[in-house]
Amino acid sequence: MRSRAPNAARITFYTGAEDPRLPDYFGVFEHLLARSFLPRASLRVETINGSPATKSPYLEAFRRRFDVAPSPGHVTLRLRT
Repeated sequence: MRSRAPNAARITFYTGAEDPRLPDYFGVFEHLLARSFLPRASLRVETINGSPATKSPYLEAFRRRFDVAPSPGHVTLRLRT
Protein backbone atom coordinates (compact mmCIF):
# COMPACT_ATOMS: atom_id res chain seq x y z
CA MET A 1 0.00 0.00 0.00
CA ARG A 2 1.25 3.48 -0.68
CA SER A 3 -0.18 6.94 -0.37
CA ARG A 4 1.09 9.47 -2.89
CA ALA A 5 -0.18 12.64 -1.27
CA PRO A 6 0.34 14.08 2.21
CA ASN A 7 -3.36 13.81 3.03
CA ALA A 8 -3.86 10.40 1.41
CA ALA A 9 -5.73 11.78 -1.60
CA ARG A 10 -4.47 8.97 -3.84
CA ILE A 11 -4.06 5.47 -2.44
CA THR A 12 -2.62 2.43 -4.18
CA PHE A 13 -3.07 -1.05 -2.73
CA TYR A 14 -0.99 -3.94 -4.01
CA THR A 15 -3.50 -6.48 -2.81
CA GLY A 16 -7.10 -7.27 -3.68
CA ALA A 17 -10.13 -5.72 -2.01
CA GLU A 18 -11.10 -9.13 -0.61
CA ASP A 19 -7.67 -9.87 0.91
CA PRO A 20 -8.27 -10.84 4.56
CA ARG A 21 -5.11 -8.89 5.52
CA LEU A 22 -6.41 -5.61 4.03
CA PRO A 23 -7.50 -4.20 7.42
CA ASP A 24 -3.90 -4.62 8.63
CA TYR A 25 -2.84 -1.98 6.12
CA PHE A 26 -5.21 0.61 7.59
CA GLY A 27 -2.91 1.20 10.56
CA VAL A 28 -1.22 4.08 8.75
CA PHE A 29 -4.56 5.88 8.41
CA GLU A 30 -5.45 5.24 12.06
CA HIS A 31 -2.07 6.62 13.05
CA LEU A 32 -2.59 9.83 11.06
CA LEU A 33 -6.01 10.32 12.65
CA ALA A 34 -5.18 9.34 16.25
CA ARG A 35 -1.53 10.19 16.85
CA SER A 36 -0.78 12.29 19.91
CA PHE A 37 1.10 15.00 17.97
CA LEU A 38 -0.91 16.94 15.38
CA PRO A 39 -3.54 14.32 14.57
CA ARG A 40 -5.56 14.94 11.43
CA ALA A 41 -9.29 15.44 11.90
CA SER A 42 -10.01 13.62 8.64
CA LEU A 43 -8.40 12.23 5.51
CA ARG A 44 -9.65 13.01 2.03
CA VAL A 45 -9.38 10.13 -0.46
CA GLU A 46 -9.95 10.93 -4.12
CA THR A 47 -8.73 7.76 -5.82
CA ILE A 48 -7.98 4.18 -4.84
CA ASN A 49 -5.88 2.25 -7.36
CA GLY A 50 -6.54 4.94 -9.95
CA SER A 51 -10.33 4.74 -9.74
CA PRO A 52 -12.70 7.17 -8.02
CA ALA A 53 -12.77 6.38 -4.30
CA THR A 54 -16.56 6.71 -4.26
CA LYS A 55 -16.84 3.67 -6.55
CA SER A 56 -13.94 1.62 -5.26
CA PRO A 57 -14.36 -2.02 -4.19
CA TYR A 58 -12.04 -1.17 -1.27
CA LEU A 59 -14.55 1.28 0.16
CA GLU A 60 -16.50 -1.39 2.03
CA ALA A 61 -13.38 -2.41 3.95
CA PHE A 62 -12.81 1.24 4.90
CA ARG A 63 -16.42 1.47 6.09
CA ARG A 64 -15.86 -1.44 8.48
CA ARG A 65 -13.03 0.46 10.18
CA PHE A 66 -13.75 4.21 9.77
CA ASP A 67 -16.57 6.67 9.44
CA VAL A 68 -16.70 7.23 5.67
CA ALA A 69 -18.47 10.28 4.29
CA PRO A 70 -18.89 10.26 0.50
CA SER A 71 -18.85 13.57 -1.36
CA PRO A 72 -18.74 14.39 -5.06
CA GLY A 73 -15.26 13.39 -6.21
CA HIS A 74 -13.91 12.01 -2.95
CA VAL A 75 -14.62 10.31 0.36
CA THR A 76 -13.60 11.54 3.81
CA LEU A 77 -12.29 9.15 6.46
CA ARG A 78 -12.69 9.88 10.16
CA LEU A 79 -12.11 7.79 13.26
CA ARG A 80 -15.23 6.18 14.59
CA THR A 81 -16.50 7.85 17.72
